[in-house]
Amino acid sequence: MFSMAVLAAMISIALDLVIRASAAFWTSALVDKYLLDPEGSVDMTSQALQQGGMGLILTTLRRTLARVRLLRNRAQSTQDLSP
Repeated sequence: MFSMAVLAAMISIALDLVIRASAAFWTSALVDKYLLDPEGSVDMTSQALQQGGMGLILTTLRRTLARVRLLRNRAQSTQDLSP
């Protein structure tokens, strides 16, 4: 039960992080386009790379937590079987 709570908390944190980062990226792009450079020369490549990197980090974190949960459950099941 605890591992599911940790997983739910980490997913919530990761989702909040992605939402805030994407809002910041889009706000920056809109400010650059409409206020600073009306010509429209906004480069989205660096923002896409940053979001991709953040996705890799969050995926690694999620996969690691799943592995930790699996190992913890195995350890608990072997402790339950020992006399």
